[in-house]
Amino acid sequence: MERKSCCCAARLDRENSGFDGGQTSNADLVWISADGGEPNLILPARGAGGPHFTNEKDRIYVYTPGGLISLRYDGTDRRNHLQVKGQGLYFFEEPIPADDLVPSPDGQWVIAPIMNQLYVVAMPPVGGEAPTVMVSTPAVPLKRITDIGADYYGWADGGKNRDLGRWRQLFPAAI
Repeated sequence: MERKSCCCAARLDRENSGFDGGQTSNADLVWISADGGEPNLILPARGAGGPHFTNEKDRIYVYTPGGLISLRYDGTDRRNHLQVKGQGLYFFEEPIPADDLVPSPDGQWVIAPIMNQLYVVAMPPVGGEAPTVMVSTPAVPLKRITDIGADYYGWADGGKNRDLGRWRQLFPAAI
């Protein structure tokens, strides 16, 4: 099996320049063989965030303006998983979408940051239209895991734990 490395093409440009203005709107999601070669298009980004990976070796997860999707490395078999929304600042009348959705390595859970607070949400089964989960009235198991917010976060120990940080401090905890 060919080894693959995945990245946003624009990220490579930013890493090789002296300026980082964030993800560009024209960044495409590509994979490049670990042995080198030309980039292979997975998905025109069109607002999609960075890639996330689970134990499924043939799929890549991407957070888009429409929610969390997954697809194969050739861009086929696109699956819509879920959208998570919560209350924004006082002047937002409508709920706002999460800043990102990060699936656990086993694909059973998702970390959803909304307004610097983190929620762990059960990943619903795929089929039909992807559900929109409201953190105030969830239709799937959900737990708020912060009370003072988090600046960075991620999964640890194969998804059994999650790490989050605030102001250069790390707070590991079991799920």
